[in-house]
Amino acid sequence: MKVKIKICGIRSLESAQAAIRAGADFIGFNFVKQSPRYVHPRYAKEIQKRVHGKLKTVGVFQNEKIDLINAIVDLLGLDYVQLHGQESKSFAEKIQAKIIKVCILSTKSNSEKIANEIKNYKPDLALLDLKKGAKQSAFDIKQSNFIAKQFPVFIAGGLNPDNVEKMVVTIKPYGVDAARGIETYGHEDIGKIYQFISAAKQINI
Repeated sequence: MKVKIKICGIRSLESAQAAIRAGADFIGFNFVKQSPRYVHPRYAKEIQKRVHGKLKTVGVFQNEKIDLINAIVDLLGLDYVQLHGQESKSFAEKIQAKIIKVCILSTKSNSEKIANEIKNYKPDLALLDLKKGAKQSAFDIKQSNFIAKQFPVFIAGGLNPDNVEKMVVTIKPYGVDAARGIETYGHEDIGKIYQFISAAKQINI
């Protein structure tokens, strides 16, 4: 089985087109204003018009108002909304798109508790993200593998062209998500996008 590939933090048409040409399955637009990867919805719309139907599009939000989320979903025709905050299940049910629920992993995380949260939340997909500033550890890998056996999950957090194969073979996730790992000095790097997707597409799980 081939792993699904998601390139997140898209801020330019060139990056989106590179992701398509290289064979990505998803791209993500970050609508969290505090994020360095934030993109204005109107600019994201211009990119979306050029890539519509060629892959799945995801909008990333964190503790945002439901009306604004649905307005952006409608403006762009997003396939998925990725929730990074403390959004409740009842909140997610009001969103007019499929849901990717993010779970942050740390050394204090309990994999069984996270699995139960995903089970109760019932998102379309989940995303396991490493706590900001942390490095991937054997503990995180073990947790991720436990959860990936039960649900279709993306893994994220420090993935790059050099480590994606090891992480996928070990965890066996539904998909991989890269943002920081395909950047150079905080900007999307077309070469790294190609390298990451090429490396991920060669993996069989």
